[in-house]
Amino acid sequence: MVPFTEFIHDCESSEDVRITHAILCSQDKVFAKYVKYPYKMDSLKLFFSMTKSFASFAIGIASDLGLLNIDDYIVQYFEDELPQSPDQNLDKVTIRHLLTMSSGIHDNTYGELVGQDHWIKAFLRQVFPHEPGTHYRYSTHGSHMLSAIITKVSGLSLTDSRRSCGNKQGCGNGQPCLLAGLSKR
Repeated sequence: MVPFTEFIHDCESSEDVRITHAILCSQDKVFAKYVKYPYKMDSLKLFFSMTKSFASFAIGIASDLGLLNIDDYIVQYFEDELPQSPDQNLDKVTIRHLLTMSSGIHDNTYGELVGQDHWIKAFLRQVFPHEPGTHYRYSTHGSHMLSAIITKVSGLSLTDSRRSCGNKQGCGNGQPCLLAGLSKR
């Protein structure tokens, strides 16, 4: 095993690796920390595409808890947000399609939707020219929809569901534990 300090040194020496924060820990003990200047340990960072992993993980946990099924149609979670005349393929989009980025959209709509006030309604309003499950298209917005589904089934935002732990699933003293606090509403 590579020592932590050697790992950090190798990362700093590489032009391809841009680590700003690292923590080596086990359960409730922190063995080592690293923060690249000018950051601080509590500096907020945008996760961008890492969010897709968190959202997918949350969906898996929610499925295991019986809060949802990945073959559920997404419209059942957003009845109040549906447009009056939705695209004909919207009714066919499942959670699985969002997870596999095969919801039927033609382009990654992030650029068009980032300025919208209500991302859920904007997603549901768009055109789905491809039969869901037949066309892969990288989708930031689909991951936002997964996060919104987690909120609908648990009452917690994706961020709060990651923080909500208490003593569930082996996490003690309220330490952050990915989604261990997720429960039925």
